[in-house]
Amino acid sequence: DPTVNYLLLSNETSQTEPLLAYNPIRREYLLAWQSARGEDIYEYDVYAMRLDGLLAPKPPEEIALSDSPRNQTTGALAFNPASQQYHFLFGLDDETNAFDSPEYYLQRVFWPGLLLGHEVVLNSAKDDQSDPAAAYNSRDQEMLVVWSDLREGTATLFLQRYDRDGLPLAENYHVTSESEGQIHPAVAYSNLDNQYLVVWEASDHKSIQGQFLSARGSRIRNPFTIASSQSGTLFNPAVAYISSPVDNSYMVVYELDAGSDRTLYAKRVFPDGRLSTSLPVRLGGFCHNPQLAY
Repeated sequence: DPTVNYLLLSNETSQTEPLLAYNPIRREYLLAWQSARGEDIYEYDVYAMRLDGLLAPKPPEEIALSDSPRNQTTGALAFNPASQQYHFLFGLDDETNAFDSPEYYLQRVFWPGLLLGHEVVLNSAKDDQSDPAAAYNSRDQEMLVVWSDLREGTATLFLQRYDRDGLPLAENYHVTSESEGQIHPAVAYSNLDNQYLVVWEASDHKSIQGQFLSARGSRIRNPFTIASSQSGTLFNPAVAYISSPVDNSYMVVYELDAGSDRTLYAKRVFPDGRLSTSLPVRLGGFCHNPQLAY
Protein backbone atom coordinates (compact mmCIF):
# COMPACT_ATOMS: atom_id res chain seq x y z
CA ASP A 1 0.00 0.00 0.00
CA PRO A 2 1.80 3.22 -1.13
CA THR A 3 -0.18 5.29 1.40
CA VAL A 4 1.32 3.43 4.39
CA ASN A 5 4.78 4.16 5.79
CA TYR A 6 6.38 3.14 9.06
CA LEU A 7 9.47 3.52 11.22
CA LEU A 8 12.45 1.26 10.44
CA LEU A 9 14.87 2.51 13.10
CA SER A 10 13.97 3.69 16.57
CA ASN A 11 17.25 5.15 17.84
CA GLU A 12 17.36 8.89 18.45
CA THR A 13 20.33 9.88 16.29
CA SER A 14 19.77 11.75 13.04
CA GLN A 15 19.49 9.31 10.10
CA THR A 16 19.76 10.78 6.61
CA GLU A 17 20.67 10.11 2.95
CA PRO A 18 19.26 6.57 2.59
CA LEU A 19 20.28 4.18 -0.19
CA LEU A 20 18.41 1.04 -1.23
CA ALA A 21 19.35 -1.97 -3.38
CA TYR A 22 17.39 -5.17 -4.11
CA ASN A 23 18.76 -8.72 -4.07
CA PRO A 24 16.46 -10.71 -6.43
CA ILE A 25 18.10 -14.03 -5.51
CA ARG A 26 17.37 -13.74 -1.78
CA ARG A 27 14.33 -11.53 -2.34
CA GLU A 28 15.53 -8.97 0.15
CA TYR A 29 16.91 -5.44 0.28
CA LEU A 30 19.93 -3.73 1.73
CA LEU A 31 19.27 -0.29 3.18
CA ALA A 32 22.25 2.01 3.86
CA TRP A 33 22.25 5.41 5.54
CA GLN A 34 24.40 7.87 7.45
CA SER A 35 23.82 8.34 11.17
CA ALA A 36 24.95 11.28 13.30
CA ARG A 37 27.59 10.59 15.93
CA GLY A 38 25.63 11.31 19.08
CA GLU A 39 24.79 14.99 19.46
CA ASP A 40 27.13 16.06 16.66
CA ILE A 41 24.86 16.41 13.61
CA TYR A 42 27.84 17.32 11.41
CA GLU A 43 29.79 14.08 11.95
CA TYR A 44 28.40 10.82 10.56
CA ASP A 45 29.02 7.10 10.37
CA VAL A 46 27.57 4.86 7.64
CA TYR A 47 25.44 1.82 8.43
CA ALA A 48 23.29 -0.76 6.66
CA MET A 49 20.53 -3.20 7.50
CA ARG A 50 18.90 -6.09 5.66
CA LEU A 51 15.16 -5.98 4.96
CA ASP A 52 13.00 -8.85 3.80
CA GLY A 53 10.57 -8.59 0.90
CA LEU A 54 7.97 -7.00 3.19
CA LEU A 55 10.57 -4.52 4.52
CA ALA A 56 10.87 -6.14 7.93
CA PRO A 57 14.43 -5.92 9.39
CA LYS A 58 16.61 -9.04 9.27
CA PRO A 59 19.68 -9.75 11.43
CA PRO A 60 22.25 -8.43 11.90
CA GLU A 61 20.83 -4.97 12.55
CA GLU A 62 22.86 -1.78 11.99
CA ILE A 63 25.90 -3.15 10.15
CA ALA A 64 28.81 -0.68 10.44
CA LEU A 65 30.15 -0.20 6.90
CA SER A 66 33.35 1.64 7.84
CA ASP A 67 35.51 1.95 10.96
CA SER A 68 37.24 5.14 9.82
CA PRO A 69 37.38 7.99 12.39
CA ARG A 70 36.85 10.47 9.53
CA ASN A 71 33.39 11.85 8.77
CA GLN A 72 31.53 9.29 6.61
CA THR A 73 28.78 10.02 4.09
CA THR A 74 26.70 7.72 1.90
CA GLY A 75 27.28 7.81 -1.84
CA ALA A 76 25.75 4.99 -3.89
CA LEU A 77 24.69 1.34 -3.59
CA ALA A 78 24.45 -1.36 -6.28
CA PHE A 79 24.00 -5.15 -6.24
CA ASN A 80 26.00 -7.75 -8.22
CA PRO A 81 23.79 -10.84 -8.64
CA ALA A 82 26.62 -13.04 -9.95
CA SER A 83 28.70 -12.74 -6.76
CA GLN A 84 25.75 -11.80 -4.50
CA GLN A 85 27.68 -8.77 -3.34
CA TYR A 86 26.58 -5.20 -2.74
CA HIS A 87 28.92 -2.46 -3.93
CA PHE A 88 28.72 0.45 -1.48
CA LEU A 89 30.27 3.83 -2.36
CA PHE A 90 30.83 6.25 0.49
CA GLY A 91 32.73 9.44 1.20
CA LEU A 92 35.42 10.16 3.78
CA ASP A 93 36.12 13.82 4.48
CA ASP A 94 39.61 15.23 3.99
CA GLU A 95 41.19 15.32 7.44
CA THR A 96 43.07 18.52 6.61
CA ASN A 97 40.13 20.47 5.17
CA ALA A 98 36.56 19.46 5.98
CA PHE A 99 35.23 21.84 3.29
CA ASP A 100 36.92 19.97 0.43
CA SER A 101 35.08 17.26 -1.48
CA PRO A 102 35.31 13.87 0.23
CA GLU A 103 37.38 11.02 -1.09
CA TYR A 104 35.08 8.26 -2.35
CA TYR A 105 35.68 4.62 -1.51
CA LEU A 106 34.21 1.27 -2.53
CA GLN A 107 33.33 -1.36 0.08
CA ARG A 108 32.03 -4.76 -1.05
CA VAL A 109 29.39 -6.36 1.20
CA PHE A 110 28.42 -10.05 0.93
CA TRP A 111 24.65 -10.56 1.08
CA PRO A 112 24.44 -11.67 4.77
CA GLY A 113 26.00 -8.34 5.75
CA LEU A 114 29.68 -9.38 5.83
CA LEU A 115 32.28 -6.83 4.71
CA LEU A 116 34.62 -8.25 2.07
CA GLY A 117 38.22 -7.05 2.07
CA HIS A 118 39.24 -3.47 2.67
CA GLU A 119 37.68 -0.35 1.23
CA VAL A 120 39.17 0.70 -2.13
CA VAL A 121 39.68 4.37 -3.00
CA LEU A 122 37.80 5.42 -6.15
CA ASN A 123 38.99 9.02 -6.39
CA SER A 124 41.55 11.24 -4.72
CA ALA A 125 39.28 14.29 -4.33
CA LYS A 126 41.35 16.40 -6.72
CA ASP A 127 38.19 17.91 -8.19
CA ASP A 128 34.95 19.05 -6.59
CA GLN A 129 32.92 15.86 -7.03
CA SER A 130 29.60 15.12 -5.35
CA ASP A 131 26.41 13.07 -5.49
CA PRO A 132 27.75 9.77 -6.90
CA ALA A 133 25.28 7.17 -8.18
CA ALA A 134 26.02 3.62 -9.33
CA ALA A 135 24.47 0.71 -11.21
CA TYR A 136 25.88 -2.79 -11.74
CA ASN A 137 26.06 -4.35 -15.22
CA SER A 138 25.29 -8.03 -14.58
CA ARG A 139 26.19 -9.08 -18.13
CA ASP A 140 29.69 -7.63 -18.21
CA GLN A 141 30.40 -7.77 -14.46
CA GLU A 142 31.23 -4.10 -14.14
CA MET A 143 29.87 -1.02 -12.44
CA LEU A 144 29.00 2.40 -13.84
CA VAL A 145 29.41 5.38 -11.51
CA VAL A 146 28.13 8.86 -12.36
CA TRP A 147 28.60 12.06 -10.37
CA SER A 148 28.27 15.84 -10.50
CA ASP A 149 31.63 17.54 -11.10
CA LEU A 150 32.77 21.18 -10.87
CA ARG A 151 36.17 20.76 -12.51
CA GLU A 152 35.06 22.99 -15.42
CA GLY A 153 33.39 25.65 -13.27
CA THR A 154 29.79 24.49 -13.87
CA ALA A 155 28.24 21.38 -12.39
CA THR A 156 28.20 18.73 -15.12
CA LEU A 157 27.89 14.95 -15.01
CA PHE A 158 30.84 12.61 -15.49
CA LEU A 159 30.92 8.81 -15.65
CA GLN A 160 33.48 6.13 -14.90
CA ARG A 161 33.32 2.37 -15.45
CA TYR A 162 34.86 0.03 -12.86
CA ASP A 163 35.44 -3.70 -12.84
CA ARG A 164 33.93 -5.89 -10.12
CA ASP A 165 36.90 -5.21 -7.80
CA GLY A 166 36.71 -1.42 -8.10
CA LEU A 167 39.50 -0.92 -10.66
CA PRO A 168 38.78 1.80 -13.26
CA LEU A 169 38.10 0.86 -16.88
CA ALA A 170 39.23 3.55 -19.37
CA GLU A 171 38.95 7.25 -18.47
CA ASN A 172 36.07 9.28 -17.05
CA TYR A 173 34.16 11.64 -19.33
CA HIS A 174 30.93 13.62 -19.74
CA VAL A 175 27.60 11.82 -19.56
CA THR A 176 26.03 14.27 -22.01
CA SER A 177 27.18 16.98 -24.39
CA GLU A 178 24.86 19.52 -22.72
CA SER A 179 26.72 22.23 -20.77
CA GLU A 180 23.89 23.41 -18.47
CA GLY A 181 24.12 22.67 -14.76
CA GLN A 182 23.50 19.01 -13.88
CA ILE A 183 23.17 17.81 -10.28
CA HIS A 184 21.86 14.90 -8.18
CA PRO A 185 22.19 12.09 -10.75
CA ALA A 186 20.76 8.58 -10.48
CA VAL A 187 21.36 5.60 -12.76
CA ALA A 188 19.76 2.21 -13.49
CA TYR A 189 20.87 -0.71 -15.66
CA SER A 190 18.68 -2.78 -18.00
CA ASN A 191 19.86 -6.38 -18.32
CA LEU A 192 17.38 -6.91 -21.18
CA ASP A 193 18.74 -4.10 -23.38
CA ASN A 194 22.24 -4.03 -21.84
CA GLN A 195 22.09 -0.27 -21.38
CA TYR A 196 21.78 2.39 -18.69
CA LEU A 197 19.45 5.28 -18.02
CA VAL A 198 21.00 8.25 -16.21
CA VAL A 199 18.62 10.86 -14.79
CA TRP A 200 19.44 14.14 -13.11
CA GLU A 201 18.10 17.42 -11.81
CA ALA A 202 18.78 20.60 -13.80
CA SER A 203 20.57 23.12 -11.60
CA ASP A 204 17.75 25.67 -12.08
CA HIS A 205 15.39 23.05 -10.51
CA LYS A 206 12.92 23.40 -13.38
CA SER A 207 13.34 20.00 -15.01
CA ILE A 208 14.39 16.37 -14.61
CA GLN A 209 16.52 15.19 -17.53
CA GLY A 210 17.59 11.78 -18.85
CA GLN A 211 20.25 10.19 -21.06
CA PHE A 212 20.47 6.60 -22.30
CA LEU A 213 23.95 5.05 -22.38
CA SER A 214 25.27 1.84 -23.89
CA ALA A 215 27.01 -0.81 -21.78
CA ARG A 216 30.34 0.87 -22.64
CA GLY A 217 29.08 4.30 -21.60
CA SER A 218 28.51 5.81 -25.06
CA ARG A 219 25.45 8.01 -25.59
CA ILE A 220 22.30 6.60 -27.16
CA ARG A 221 20.37 9.40 -28.86
CA ASN A 222 20.20 12.86 -27.26
CA PRO A 223 19.34 13.85 -23.68
CA PHE A 224 15.62 14.37 -23.09
CA THR A 225 13.26 15.98 -20.57
CA ILE A 226 11.44 13.60 -18.24
CA ALA A 227 9.52 16.22 -16.25
CA SER A 228 9.39 20.00 -16.12
CA SER A 229 7.62 22.70 -14.12
CA GLN A 230 7.35 26.46 -14.51
CA SER A 231 5.40 27.12 -11.30
CA GLY A 232 7.23 24.73 -8.94
CA THR A 233 10.71 23.31 -8.50
CA LEU A 234 11.86 19.74 -9.12
CA PHE A 235 14.42 17.87 -7.01
CA ASN A 236 16.21 14.58 -6.31
CA PRO A 237 15.27 12.07 -9.02
CA ALA A 238 15.62 8.34 -8.40
CA VAL A 239 15.39 5.58 -11.02
CA ALA A 240 14.99 1.79 -11.13
CA TYR A 241 14.68 -0.64 -14.00
CA ILE A 242 11.59 -2.87 -14.08
CA SER A 243 13.23 -6.14 -15.12
CA SER A 244 10.41 -7.86 -16.95
CA PRO A 245 10.19 -8.63 -20.71
CA VAL A 246 6.46 -7.90 -20.43
CA ASP A 247 7.02 -4.51 -18.78
CA ASN A 248 10.39 -3.36 -20.10
CA SER A 249 10.69 0.16 -18.68
CA TYR A 250 12.31 2.35 -16.05
CA MET A 251 10.53 4.02 -13.13
CA VAL A 252 11.63 7.55 -12.25
CA VAL A 253 10.54 9.20 -8.98
CA TYR A 254 11.15 12.87 -8.19
CA GLU A 255 10.07 15.65 -5.83
CA LEU A 256 7.87 18.60 -6.83
CA ASP A 257 7.98 21.59 -4.48
CA ALA A 258 4.88 23.74 -4.97
CA GLY A 259 5.80 26.17 -2.18
CA SER A 260 3.82 24.82 0.78
CA ASP A 261 4.96 21.19 0.64
CA ARG A 262 6.73 18.62 -1.52
CA THR A 263 4.94 15.85 -3.41
CA LEU A 264 6.56 12.73 -4.82
CA TYR A 265 5.71 11.89 -8.43
CA ALA A 266 6.52 8.84 -10.54
CA LYS A 267 6.86 8.47 -14.30
CA ARG A 268 7.79 5.49 -16.46
CA VAL A 269 10.42 5.85 -19.18
CA PHE A 270 10.56 3.29 -22.00
CA PRO A 271 13.78 2.26 -23.80
CA ASP A 272 12.69 4.07 -26.97
CA GLY A 273 12.30 7.33 -25.02
CA ARG A 274 8.52 7.29 -24.63
CA LEU A 275 7.16 8.65 -21.34
CA SER A 276 4.08 7.82 -19.30
CA THR A 277 1.94 10.36 -17.47
CA SER A 278 3.29 11.54 -14.10
CA LEU A 279 1.39 10.12 -11.13
CA PRO A 280 1.60 11.23 -7.47
CA VAL A 281 3.22 8.73 -5.12
CA ARG A 282 2.77 10.66 -1.90
CA LEU A 283 0.78 13.86 -1.37
CA GLY A 284 1.44 16.49 1.28
CA GLY A 285 4.01 16.72 4.02
CA PHE A 286 7.71 17.20 3.36
CA CYS A 287 9.03 14.33 1.26
CA HIS A 288 12.77 14.37 0.66
CA ASN A 289 15.42 12.29 -1.13
CA PRO A 290 13.37 9.30 -2.40
CA GLN A 291 15.07 5.98 -3.13
CA LEU A 292 13.83 3.30 -5.49
CA ALA A 293 14.55 -0.41 -5.98
CA TYR A 294 12.83 -3.14 -8.00
